Amino acid sequence: MKTAVVILCGGESRRMGRPKALLPWRGTSIISYIVERFRALVDEVLVVSSSSLTLPVLSSAEIVIDEADHQGPLAGIARGLEAMEADFAFVIATDMPFVSRQFVDILLSREIPVAMELGGIVQTLAAVYPKEGATVARSLLRSGRARPYDLLKKMGAEIVKETDLTFNPGLDGMNTPEDYLEAISKDDPDAVSYTHLTLPTKA
Repeated sequence: MKTAVVILCGGESRRMGRPKALLPWRGTSIISYIVERFRALVDEVLVVSSSSLTLPVLSSAEIVIDEADHQGPLAGIARGLEAMEADFAFVIATDMPFVSRQFVDILLSREIPVAMELGGIVQTLAAVYPKEGATVARSLLRSGRARPYDLLKKMGAEIVKETDLTFNPGLDGMNTPEDYLEAISKDDPDAVSYTHLTLPTKA
C-alpha cells in the first residue's frame, strides 16, 4: 500500500491576515517545515494551493493548484486525492506544525478512512482519506455538501477517540495572530515571551 500526506494551504486565512503557509517557523516557513517533517514517512507529499498564493520552492513535494480557488477544504481534499498515486492520504491543514509523526503513522497503518474525535469534534483536517474519495467528494460538492465530515461519513470512516491514544497527537491549529504567537512560545519555551513578538508585515 502506498501512502501520502496531502497538505492544504489554499485557504484565505482571513483571521490570520496573511497566508498561514508562509508564516515563519523554526527558521523556515510552516509549509516547508511540514513538508520536510513528513517526507520520509510516506511515498509522496502533495501541497494543494490556490492560484493566488506563491509558495517557496518545495523540492520534496508536488504542488497541486486547486482550480476552484477558496471553495473550502473539501474541494482541496478532492484535488489532492485526484493528484496522488497513493492508496491513502493523511490530509493535514497547513497550520498544524505540532501533529505527531507517530499519530500520522498509526492512522495510515490502518489502511482505512479514519479520523480522530477530539473534544467532541471530529478532526477532518487531520484524517486519512482513500484515493477513491476524490470521486465521492466531487459528488458531494455538486450536491451542495461541502463539509469534509460528509466525505468521512460516506467513506465509512472509523473514528478514533482521545482515550484510544496514550500520547498527544498534536492537533493544535492556529487561526489568529495571537494563536500563532502563542504557538511560537509553546514550541520554544526559552523564546522571548510571545506577547513581545510581532507578526511579520504583509508582503
